[in-house]
Amino acid sequence: MWCSPAVKALTKTLNPAYWSIVMFRLFSSRVSLALAALTLSACSAQPRLPVALPLNTLRAPALQAQNQMPQQTPAFFPYEVGQTLQYAITLSPVNDPLVEEKAQYTLKVEEVNVQAQGREVVFRASTSFGGKYQYPRMLENAQGVTLLDATLFGMGADEVKGLSIDFLHKNLQVGQRWEDENWIAKVKARESVTVPAGRFDAWRIEVIGTFEQAYTAVGDYWFVPGVGMVKSVLTQPGWHITSELQ
Repeated sequence: MWCSPAVKALTKTLNPAYWSIVMFRLFSSRVSLALAALTLSACSAQPRLPVALPLNTLRAPALQAQNQMPQQTPAFFPYEVGQTLQYAITLSPVNDPLVEEKAQYTLKVEEVNVQAQGREVVFRASTSFGGKYQYPRMLENAQGVTLLDATLFGMGADEVKGLSIDFLHKNLQVGQRWEDENWIAKVKARESVTVPAGRFDAWRIEVIGTFEQAYTAVGDYWFVPGVGMVKSVLTQPGWHITSELQ
């Protein structure tokens, strides 16, 4: 029997088997979409592992900061009350340098005073020749050391109350130079020096000392941070004087 295309389409839509196939295909497509969405979601939610940086990269800022920190020089004279320094002295007259005399020079720490300007050390100085005591003072701070009440540091100094000398600077470098009215100093070298007390890595500083337009000392000091003066070779009025720490 002949049927029109419209009647055939209507008959097909009323067939239960037709709708079963349609529903199955619709369900399958939705399941596929759901699975695809779930897969994409899982992929996008996967956490990213941290990128491992080289150890040098992690430490670089800290190392740079450490290298940029100012290096502080230890105290040149970290002495305590009662501490005693002994120096072996060799004296030669300027007009007869082949003649030598031996002596002892002793510095005993009498006082240590912490002040706003720095740490003051008061010495009692004496020699094996006898005579009266002298009391030179050192005032040390972050910038350097000021010598007080003495024309130089060591045997042969004159005691002058109120005299102040820009004696020693911190953060020394070869070629560094400073001066005031009574003192000119220049860092000549950092070198090894051997004295009776031992062998030291010391700063050698050339000095010219004057007071009231007269020379008080011309020569060299050897200083060691944390130890102090370990040696000096100075020409003073009438004498060549060598001092070595024992």
